[in-house]
Amino acid sequence: MATLRLWRSFARLKAIQPYTYRTSFGCCRSMSDVTAADFDLSTDEDSGIAILRMQKKPVNSLSLKTITAMNISLEKLEQDDRINGLIITSVIPKIFSGGLELTELYQPQKETLRELWRVFHEFWLKLYSSRLVTVAAINVSWIKEVLRVLWEIVFRKIF
Repeated sequence: MATLRLWRSFARLKAIQPYTYRTSFGCCRSMSDVTAADFDLSTDEDSGIAILRMQKKPVNSLSLKTITAMNISLEKLEQDDRINGLIITSVIPKIFSGGLELTELYQPQKETLRELWRVFHEFWLKLYSSRLVTVAAINVSWIKEVLRVLWEIVFRKIF
């Protein structure tokens, strides 16, 4: 039943204005390290759907701070029994995500690279084992480095 509600909400997604949802998790606005430009997490308690809109220009790159904030947001969504589904999308036209932040991968310190790798895998495992019905609303013609995350969204409940 939750899946059907999620798909109906997803079908209405284009007709809804971007900020008509009631935001109950403002983690990226309250964290001083992550700006509001990284992503927006909003929820609609009536339908039980949360929408994570990536909006980090120019290509929605995933930095250490962004992934950490997404981990915190996913934990809060998991704890809220009113939320049954998650839609991950982008507000930047023709771009879903450019993958990991290249400036953090170029000549990094060893500890920074280890932390980035740990946090990325933590997010991947949380997404993979989530109780939430998850949909990736991709509005691009080609997907770059996010194929691994997308495969896990699709196949996590099958196996």
